[in-house]
Amino acid sequence: AIKGMADEEDVDYSQVDWEEQEGEIEALQFIFPEELRILAEKPYRVEIDVNSNQDAEINHLKMLLILEIPHNYPLEQIPFMRLKNLSPDYLDNRMIDQYETDIRALAHESIGAPMIFTICEHLREQISNINEKVLGKFNDILEKQEEQDRIDAGPRVSKLQNLNYTPVTKETFASWCFDFMEKLKAQEQ
Repeated sequence: AIKGMADEEDVDYSQVDWEEQEGEIEALQFIFPEELRILAEKPYRVEIDVNSNQDAEINHLKMLLILEIPHNYPLEQIPFMRLKNLSPDYLDNRMIDQYETDIRALAHESIGAPMIFTICEHLREQISNINEKVLGKFNDILEKQEEQDRIDAGPRVSKLQNLNYTPVTKETFASWCFDFMEKLKAQEQ
């Protein structure tokens, strides 16, 4: 059995008052309609997607919070919590381990009261800060690319210093052609 959940095997779940947990899960379903998935009920097992930003276009960081909620939560025990990294390009295992340590400490401080939303909000704030940095770098790259595109689309200016040429028009071509023909005639003679 999972650490912290070992005593769950001996519990008569028909005798457990689930009202407080049911209320918290209902509230979480309202707050996280797309992000929350209930995997099992009484005892509850849930997954919640934690996003750095609600706007999908600028949400570059996300993780999955997996919770196994013991029958005596929140009065006596905290949930078993695990994080799954859904943004390995930006979050490394060291960060995930630190977040897990942080949320366990936060949960222990909150024992006796519903805490899942507080935990989700803490995680969202952590990755939101990183997301802002990622967006800043992304916007800098985008601005440089747009500037380069403007330069590429603009008039071409030669970087050669000693370039001497005459623009070709009907008149300049006619003059050149006349001179060229005169040279050819002179060479034939």
